[in-house]
Amino acid sequence: MSELNTLLERLGDRWEPQEPGTDEAITECERQLGVVFPPDYRLLLSLSNAGTLTGERSIMNFLPVEELVAFNEDDEIRTSMPGVLAIADNGGGSFYYYDVHNRLGLGEWSLLLVEFGTLSFDYSRFVGATLIKMIEAIADGEDLERRPVVRVR
Repeated sequence: MSELNTLLERLGDRWEPQEPGTDEAITECERQLGVVFPPDYRLLLSLSNAGTLTGERSIMNFLPVEELVAFNEDDEIRTSMPGVLAIADNGGGSFYYYDVHNRLGLGEWSLLLVEFGTLSFDYSRFVGATLIKMIEAIADGEDLERRPVVRVR
């Protein structure tokens, strides 16, 4: 069993999965977006095509693979934050994204959180070097919106 499977099982009812995503749908989404998803995110989509993770102070609503392309092709996101891959929202006006090209210098595919109202790299908060690290922080009760804003390099 993978580290991600073990973590999701440990979460119990704080993880509300959906039906698994198909390999065909995931591959087509990658093709349309021009990326290859990190293995842990690809695994998550294959286990649950969307789902909600609820921590004590943070929530993460994963987007279904069928909505990823449209969400990421939003004009505001593409103009203000080119090259990101949005994967989830927090139900409160912010979204989680991958820094695909390491624009912020925190590592390729690092994860960040930004408010829609301040859509800019300048207002992003680092939430994890990997998907598993971010899920662990939420599971441990951390309020990811209280993390410091990163500085663009």
